Amino acid sequence: MNSVFIYTTPHFSHKELANKLEITNSIKTPSGGIYSIPFVGKILAARSIQPQLKKLNPDVILTESLTRDLLAGYFYKQKHHKIKLMAIAADPKLYYLKTSYDIDQILTKRSLNAVDWFFCSGKQMQEILPDNKKSNSCIFYPKMNYSPNDFKPAFKNKDVFYFVGALVKAKGIKEMNQYFANSSDKLIIYGDGPEKYLLHKEIKYRGFNPNPHEAAIDEAAYVVSFADFEPFGLSPIEGMLFGAIPFVSDKCGCKDIVAQLDPNLIFKHPSELRRIHHKIRHDEKLFNEYSKKAKKIAEDYIKLSENSYISCAHRARMFIYHDFLYNKPTFLK
Repeated sequence: MNSVFIYTTPHFSHKELANKLEITNSIKTPSGGIYSIPFVGKILAARSIQPQLKKLNPDVILTESLTRDLLAGYFYKQKHHKIKLMAIAADPKLYYLKTSYDIDQILTKRSLNAVDWFFCSGKQMQEILPDNKKSNSCIFYPKMNYSPNDFKPAFKNKDVFYFVGALVKAKGIKEMNQYFANSSDKLIIYGDGPEKYLLHKEIKYRGFNPNPHEAAIDEAAYVVSFADFEPFGLSPIEGMLFGAIPFVSDKCGCKDIVAQLDPNLIFKHPSELRRIHHKIRHDEKLFNEYSKKAKKIAEDYIKLSENSYISCAHRARMFIYHDFLYNKPTFLK
């Protein structure tokens, strides 16, 4: 059985899933230059790898994103109806499809209808799948690129938060900027993106750092996410592994993990963040209890993540690979 993983810039957690599925080949869709043109660039990129797909003649295709990669699989399946198409649902685009109707969105919806199986990065992504696709899906928890450690935040930094991620609108940068611009609390930011130019002068912008949590924990006590919509949001869980206490919006996919520490750490409006923070910052014993429990939950998450990959691979073999693996020619039955 031939299988192909189509990707643009694969996340390490998606590589891990492809490995568990024993994908035999991979193809990178082009990006940059003419392929950056909205809509047209996606079509050109998806079309450009069709000769490679034809040569490999796959039985199963796994795609990483819901844009050019899925489009490439969709185009191929239009001519080769027997192939099975699987997609990793870890893209906020799926959420915003509900409110947009341009030609790009319409084409993406058509591609979604061609998918035979979805791998959803957390419960939130599975919940927003089209109703007719939810039964053909499983949940995996993204793999962390960190190991258990002895780091822990200091109570003296009880008024300092930090954020790790892309500085784009979907991350709630505008709301986060407004909150900390009108607060006595401090914010440190690690990341890059177009909205970095909108940051308030009181916010400490540190740019990209390959080890942001290790760097931040000496200065900050809390990791935060104001996400407008985050498919999962791994950075708060990674911060918890370092003992940081997480505060996340109710649109952040990792809220189910954070809720194990305290459901009050999940906020609909920033004012709710201020209330629970006030409670923690005035009680050092409580602060240390939260930090210790956060590390334990994050360490347990590592096991949960590994088991979820194994479970997803097993279910894919049963529901997608089964026909190719066990469908013998008639004369052999």
